[in-house]
Amino acid sequence: APGPAAAQFPSPAVLQELRDHLTQPPDCQRCGDLAAMTVAVRNSDLRLQLSLQAQTETTVPLPLPREGLIIRSIALDGQPAILFRDPAQLRWLRLTAGLHELTVIATVPAEVTTLQLPLPMAPGRIELNVNDWRVEGYVEGRADRQLQLTRQRRDAATPLQSGVMPPFVQVERDIVLDVDWQVNTRVRRLSQADSAAVVEIPLLPGERITTPDIQVREGRVLVNLPPERAETGWSATLSRADALALQATDNEIFVEIWRLQASPLWHVQSAGIPLVQRVDAKGQWVPEWRPWPGEQVILNVTRPEGAPGATVTIDRSHLQVSPGQRLSEALLELNIRASRGAEHPLTLPPGAALAEVRINEVPQPLQQQGQQVVLPLTPGAQRVVLAWRSEQAMEARYATPMVDLGSSSVNNSLSLKLPRDRWLLWAAGPVLGPAVLFWGVLLVILFGSIALARWGGTPLRTHQWFLLGAGLSQSHVLAILLVASWLLLLARRKALAAQEIGALRFDLWQVVLALLTLAALAALLGSVEQGLLGSPDMQVAGNGSSAWQLNWYQDRIAGPLPTAWVITVPLLVYRGLMLVWALWLALALLKWLGWGWNCFSAGGLWRSLRQQKA
Repeated sequence: APGPAAAQFPSPAVLQELRDHLTQPPDCQRCGDLAAMTVAVRNSDLRLQLSLQAQTETTVPLPLPREGLIIRSIALDGQPAILFRDPAQLRWLRLTAGLHELTVIATVPAEVTTLQLPLPMAPGRIELNVNDWRVEGYVEGRADRQLQLTRQRRDAATPLQSGVMPPFVQVERDIVLDVDWQVNTRVRRLSQADSAAVVEIPLLPGERITTPDIQVREGRVLVNLPPERAETGWSATLSRADALALQATDNEIFVEIWRLQASPLWHVQSAGIPLVQRVDAKGQWVPEWRPWPGEQVILNVTRPEGAPGATVTIDRSHLQVSPGQRLSEALLELNIRASRGAEHPLTLPPGAALAEVRINEVPQPLQQQGQQVVLPLTPGAQRVVLAWRSEQAMEARYATPMVDLGSSSVNNSLSLKLPRDRWLLWAAGPVLGPAVLFWGVLLVILFGSIALARWGGTPLRTHQWFLLGAGLSQSHVLAILLVASWLLLLARRKALAAQEIGALRFDLWQVVLALLTLAALAALLGSVEQGLLGSPDMQVAGNGSSAWQLNWYQDRIAGPLPTAWVITVPLLVYRGLMLVWALWLALALLKWLGWGWNCFSAGGLWRSLRQQKA
């Protein structure tokens, strides 16, 4: 058995866990940090003083360009430092835990006019001491992702800098003159993409940037485009002025494009360089200028005076009324255009109780003031929906409510939705609307009944033909023709019995009459079923209307909305009339069948073809 000392020794698993814990990498978000940075440039001498901090042993990138700089010495805490390069040619420095001071002394060649210092680590504080150099990318002790140093004094005999092209960008300003004035600016890189572009873009007079994280210094926007980024942009507001001056700066590192989008609220006249484009790809009036350095455009902006007339236009109105046994519900939809904000009154019918108001699908907390509802309109187009109820029950004569829109309107449509338990007899309203065609059909049936009673040769009198046609009209017009043809052919069959006709012709008459009798009886049975169980067919047509949905239209309205009225009775009245008609038809049909049999059997039921041959 192992001794007590061996029992107290840690197991291999515990030792391995301790080893992993001691050898794991440090848990820190930024193991190294650049606390402060001092940049001193005088003539061609560059000196960088970096204050570095490290939580543990780590490596940090240095703010040194890949080319364009001759490094003379790099000292870490007074000792020569050892650097190494990564595949992207960025220099790195190894640090131990603690505070360190790094000094870089370099020379800028005389042919280098632009020097970019990348800042892979953002310094907490930066100080500049430069002479004859312009620094871009620096605002009040803070710097962006790189600093750009541009030599101010340049010898004319100095050759151009090789390898690195100076930054060149295109600045596009879209000026929008609407209720609020705005300018949207986009900066696009036109130079090579393997180096950063640091430029200062001047603001327009009265321009105030609203986009966050945009650095502004002394009326200029500091634009810092890293190599992997091709463009940037921002939005800003403009102060209103009678004249807006657009001045192209005398700068060699960017060109400008100006575009103007003016709403009908403003009248703009331009003076200066001519336009290069008047309309855009969509055919909209968007003038465009492409100035050279130093050129100018003056935009004189005035607001046209309002012409006398209405400020509210109602382009469309639709009133839908749904009457019930005790109440009526109404829904009014309006398409309104307003040239300015105003309150627009509407007058509802007497006894109306407002239920809902929505403007552009947003519910409005509006209260009814007597019969009026005041709508808060804003400039532009809007869709208004009002709903109300009234104690107007469905009656024999029902009229739609009168609504006053408060101004003239166009394109009015009126819809009346009848209950399913009502029988429509008549409808009237605006010119373009429904018509009940049944009464015209009934008049044709009356004239036909008079003619058939006089010259048809059947025992049916005028009132019987009329009742038969009126009942069959609720089924189909073919049913009327079928039954009338059956009765007329039976009368014709009786007249043929006294004539000498061949057996084949006689037998064909018998077969046709037998089939026609079956079809006529089926049509009569179907008409009875339709009348007792189906819905009345009043043959309502016009403007997409039906028996329970009536639609009217009027193009121009000078005053209140037009009204319509209908005459209806309960559907039970129709059922009762059809029941009486069915009972009358049953009694009359017994007499007609007896008469029909006499006609069918006159002269015999069938003639043999063999006897005729013999």
